[in-house]
Amino acid sequence: MHLFVANPDGSHEVQLLAMTSEGSDWTAKGDKIAFDFFDGSAVQIGTINPDGSGFLQLTFDPAFHASPTWSPDGKRIAFDFESDTEHGIQIIDASDGTVLLQVTSNLSGIDVEPQWSPDGEWIVFSRRTVNRADRGKATVELFLVRPDGTGLHQLTPKGLNADFEGADWSPDGSKIAFSGKHNVPAVFGIWTIHPDGSGLTAVIKGTGFVYFDRPTSSPDGTRLIPQDGLIPRKEGLCGR
Repeated sequence: MHLFVANPDGSHEVQLLAMTSEGSDWTAKGDKIAFDFFDGSAVQIGTINPDGSGFLQLTFDPAFHASPTWSPDGKRIAFDFESDTEHGIQIIDASDGTVLLQVTSNLSGIDVEPQWSPDGEWIVFSRRTVNRADRGKATVELFLVRPDGTGLHQLTPKGLNADFEGADWSPDGSKIAFSGKHNVPAVFGIWTIHPDGSGLTAVIKGTGFVYFDRPTSSPDGTRLIPQDGLIPRKEGLCGR
């Protein structure tokens, strides 16, 4: 995949870069885009202007860096970080790539898809852990953590498996939308939950061989835009 921009109605589509890229995020002002890209040997983080000018590479080490997200003030970028010695969410200075903090550490699993709250007080992310007591079964839950690394706690309840495809805050910070399913043969649908863990609501459930993931809130908070897809029939209802 590559990095494109377009109008909301799909018109005026423009490719910004030829490099392979999967994750990107706009600043709150809409003046810059942070994105991950493959540099030929590793996945790195960079920024660019919406017109394709001003490309700036921020990471250079051989670790894996992906799914960047801007802080509300546009000064920091959080992303997935994986190296031989560390797995977790890392924050860098958006101006020069200086590492500011390793926010989470999950050596036995994976922490991915961070998203800042609109007030900058929290980061929500997906955490994959392995339950050794349950024959090594892996589950994915949403967690919250403050940008300084404090306050780490699980948000979604046990029995509801979140997706790796990330969550999104409503513009007023009152709700978090995410892709999830109950830990039974089922497909992923879209759910919302309040940051305090209350108000869990199924917005749309996957049915048959159709699943929904990666919900994005509209700027006015009145709509959710999910991605959908088809599950290969050989996988049945056990998920993707």
